Amino acid sequence: ADERFLPLYQWAAPDNKKITHLDDFAEAFLAKCTLAEMISRYTVLIQSERKLMMMRPYQIYAVQAIVDCIQQNRGNGYIWHTTGSGKTLTSFKASTLLKDNPDIEKCLFVVDRKDLDRQTRQEFNRFQPGCVEENTNTETLVQRLLSDDYTDKVIVTTIQKLGLALDANHRQPYRQWLKPLRDKRMVFIFDECHRSQFGENHRAIRECFPNAQLFG
Repeated sequence: ADERFLPLYQWAAPDNKKITHLDDFAEAFLAKCTLAEMISRYTVLIQSERKLMMMRPYQIYAVQAIVDCIQQNRGNGYIWHTTGSGKTLTSFKASTLLKDNPDIEKCLFVVDRKDLDRQTRQEFNRFQPGCVEENTNTETLVQRLLSDDYTDKVIVTTIQKLGLALDANHRQPYRQWLKPLRDKRMVFIFDECHRSQFGENHRAIRECFPNAQLFG
């Protein structure tokens, strides 16, 4: 019964101006290619709740910008999302679309707190059960990074575990183990990027993965 009172879905242009006139909406949204993309790429089935969720326009434009930037290998970027605007879904969709890009070796979604690691994995697995698994320690993370398994192509981890994996002074030579990935194309999507990676940590990522593309 509560679903009767959900807000209406509103389509918007890339500048976030709402498209409310029916003719303009039909022209922008109901074009065959756009409608097909909305159904096949930008609608998410929440299997546990048996619901279909259509991404909001600004989420779709954000995902398109990330994917285009990676396909054209145009460097790095950031997406500005406010609290509660669905950045996890944006990140999930960008990550899963990259999963089928043969030029990308790995896509890492990096969070800055352990509870966020768990929360993000739960959210990702809510959208697609079993799509990401827990990295219980740094060694597990390193093993997943080196894995050729398709299920390990998208990895959720904390910045702390990633930092330990890239620490040249760590008692385990993780950084040496990761050398095979040095020339590969890696994608990093940082949650809360304004506080999660900077200084030595950022420098280590750039040194170990010079061909990586970073998105905040």
